[in-house]
Amino acid sequence: MSTTYLSQVVMTQLNQAQAVIDQHLRACDKCAINKRCAERAEAEQVFARYRQLPHRTPGLTRQGPTEDVPFGFFRSRE
Repeated sequence: MSTTYLSQVVMTQLNQAQAVIDQHLRACDKCAINKRCAERAEAEQVFARYRQLPHRTPGLTRQGPTEDVPFGFFRSRE
């Protein structure tokens, strides 16, 4: 197995693509359409080109208040 190092230019492209994906998460709320828009599709192609996966941010698609809500068994019962 070999290690592949990505150049600074590629890392910049991936960071920009990640920002686009983060803005267009839930059926493209930014573009107000019910399907993936062309801008998000292009961002996904950048990740595919370099055989990378976008970073996941838990809770980013959650609607409502932005305060942290404890998950799982740490959740308080009221």
